[in-house]
Amino acid sequence: MKIFLGSVQDFIKLLKEYKNTESIIFLGEGALLYQQNLAENFPHAKFGEPWWSHPRASAVGIEALSLWQKGYKKEVDEILPIYLRLSQPEEKRKKCPNPTT
Repeated sequence: MKIFLGSVQDFIKLLKEYKNTESIIFLGEGALLYQQNLAENFPHAKFGEPWWSHPRASAVGIEALSLWQKGYKKEVDEILPIYLRLSQPEEKRKKCPNPTT
């Protein structure tokens, strides 16, 4: 798992370093918020349905099944999520002065 903390412009710059940007799928609230900017920079990228804004294991499974049925095959270690920010619990944990309590 990779975590990215930075601006959308820095995120776009990072993604452009990947060789195959045609296989990018954007999911979540950030993808919806920055969809126009991301689509301009990655015209072949796909965007998840709005109901995927809150990631669920079932949504990932549905997308994986759809891709598999279309012949898309990758090894599990070739698929990595890149998070635009820390999760809410992780953000709260960082702010907690004594994480053991």
